Amino acid sequence: FTSMVKVFQDLAWTFFFFASGDWLISEDSSKSTKHKWAKTTWYAHILIPLLTLLPLWFRFNQCLRRYADSGDRFPHLANAFKYALS
Repeated sequence: FTSMVKVFQDLAWTFFFFASGDWLISEDSSKSTKHKWAKTTWYAHILIPLLTLLPLWFRFNQCLRRYADSGDRFPHLANAFKYALS
């Protein structure tokens, strides 16, 4: 699931590309009219960081849960530490 971060980002970009109608704009158009949505605060500073963080956060919580269920510090807490630093 954590290796899917780039795929999630690409899916978000593709969704906004088609939803905004950028696929209708000619290649010859000025760059100022293309991909305006990619420069918005909501997309660049909220959505993309969330898509990057959530899989790591889920994996971190999964490691803590496995530690709580099994009581084995290794490898569960080591993996939780790894994902906390990511």
